[in-house]
Amino acid sequence: MATIPEKQKGFFSIEYPELWIPLVLCFTCLLCLFTGRVLYVVTGKLRQKWTGRDTDKPQPLPVRWGNGKWKQATDTAVGLCMSSFIITGLLSMSPIPKWLGDTHTAAEQDRLHPPLLLDNFSMEPYLLLQPDAYGTSANDGEKICMLKLRSYLNKPLVEIIRQKGNRTVQSEYIYAANNVPLRFIVTRPDIVHSLQKLYGPKIPLLRISKLKEYDEYYRPESESKTLPLPVYKVEVDNKTQDLYYFPSSAPTYYHYNSNTKLRKKIPDFATY
Repeated sequence: MATIPEKQKGFFSIEYPELWIPLVLCFTCLLCLFTGRVLYVVTGKLRQKWTGRDTDKPQPLPVRWGNGKWKQATDTAVGLCMSSFIITGLLSMSPIPKWLGDTHTAAEQDRLHPPLLLDNFSMEPYLLLQPDAYGTSANDGEKICMLKLRSYLNKPLVEIIRQKGNRTVQSEYIYAANNVPLRFIVTRPDIVHSLQKLYGPKIPLLRISKLKEYDEYYRPESESKTLPLPVYKVEVDNKTQDLYYFPSSAPTYYHYNSNTKLRKKIPDFATY
């Protein structure tokens, strides 16, 4: 099912309760079945001894319906089904551990964000540090604390990370193909191009809509965090009901499917 990382000392020392909690529940259920079977056999032998029956001939306990062995088989089958339901349900509702990796997301990121080609970057970093730089001037005590080279669909970008006091301000992205700073903006053709890299030429596209407010899936996890707006909502017509959110001002996306959508809604159900 899963392997323990080499650096971990033991199974229960791993900080991944989404794995060991359902496994413990399943083991407990199987242990109850085994204990019940042992008690059944021991009780049967004691009754045979007390009633003076021939102990050489196994005598099932009296039951209300059918023969005793059918009741045992039914109880065992029900217990196995319940334990399987518990472990598969809890595992499906749990996030994927970091040490197992999310190969699907990693593969998507490799398609949309290939290795950087430094030859494409012709912008001088000092241009972005000037107070009058277009769209990047600091205000209200903000200052540029870091510049990162990025790419999106083979387009060279510079990520500008600003800071106000001890709080990091939302990043800003600038095209770096020339010496004129221009804001990065995602367009509908960019989204279609991204989907073609993920699904091939035939995209099972249902609809693309532009949102100016958060919805039931695209929203911050806490009040202290923010997500960029506006955002393009892309609905895909496939078995997993894939749902993508492409922020118009950031070279990234947020992906949900039928499983992660349910996880997103569970905290809302708990508040009712």
